[in-house]
Amino acid sequence: MKITRHIHYEDSVSESLRFEMLFDPPMERGTALGGEEPWFKLIHFQDGVEVTSTNVMSPVNSNGLLHITEVNVNQGDLVSVCLRTGHRIKNLYTDTTDRVQIYVSKTEHRLMYLIQVGQPGAFEITAEVVVDDDHFYTKLKANPVDVALRAYFVERSMANTKVTLEAVEKTPDLMTRAEAAAYLRVSPRTLQRRVEEGLIVPARGNKYRRAVLDHYLDSARGKKKT
Repeated sequence: MKITRHIHYEDSVSESLRFEMLFDPPMERGTALGGEEPWFKLIHFQDGVEVTSTNVMSPVNSNGLLHITEVNVNQGDLVSVCLRTGHRIKNLYTDTTDRVQIYVSKTEHRLMYLIQVGQPGAFEITAEVVVDDDHFYTKLKANPVDVALRAYFVERSMANTKVTLEAVEKTPDLMTRAEAAAYLRVSPRTLQRRVEEGLIVPARGNKYRRAVLDHYLDSARGKKKT
């Protein structure tokens, strides 16, 4: 798969930046996702790279929630975020077709998450940003080419698919789009596709009833059994 576009966010307490890189000619996928160096530094050594940067609000809010949305992305495009020092991601919600990678900065104690878009159209991710108490950075930096270790930490960063009874009992009967996506354990983009497919019908005000979501889950489980 060839890559024509990379959107990168630099998260910082003092200043956040959004970079957009266009590749002409397109870059081969293997070049982008391989090697020890952080990919966002490799791009500066490639020919035909057009880079634009913009000061933006931090993609991480005061409650530690990461939220990134992009419109009109193509399949194969890259979206990445380099987190502030000493932090990592957990409970990452993204489309199931997206491919997630994790890298370390060689000069700073920072982790970068890179996502290769699996479906064209709108792109959206949400996640929690927490202190790296599990030492993702230290372990990855000590083993930069350990593919299994990198895959393990990616898995640890993804949203847990297990929904506890306590969590269900606390779920409101009428949910926002973000709450409904979290309840279904899918990305907001996937939820929107289910709406467009007629599988989920939202209530007024772009809200979602828990009973409707439960019906969708029951139907999905029934299809898997047959």
